[in-house]
Amino acid sequence: MNSTHSLPTLDTRLSDHYFASPSPEERELVITMWTSLQQDTPAMLARLGAWPSSGDPSELRAELHRMRGYISAYGLERCAGFLKTWQDDPQAIASAARHSRQALNAFNKGSSLMKARYAWLSALPL
Repeated sequence: MNSTHSLPTLDTRLSDHYFASPSPEERELVITMWTSLQQDTPAMLARLGAWPSSGDPSELRAELHRMRGYISAYGLERCAGFLKTWQDDPQAIASAARHSRQALNAFNKGSSLMKARYAWLSALPL
């Protein structure tokens, strides 16, 4: 089994920082962050998963690195791990669709755990 599967889905130390109990002053910003994360991540993963076979692998790896930093900041550790595995794959373009599905599944699972842990997120419209 890939070591990525052994990573925790959610690093609650990081996610708690943003979502556990934002102050009234922070709440609007945190809502914007959550909404952007939920709306943008699936589209970004789909775009990377459809990377053209004639595309530049170094550009793909740079995009994956940026995405991994974005995802990691929220504590979505397993998703970030799949992005790192993809980034390090010598056949990153050829296996883009598979890696994209794995990262999206991990993202969705992490998002579900976040909604369960921070119930107020579930009430937000997306």
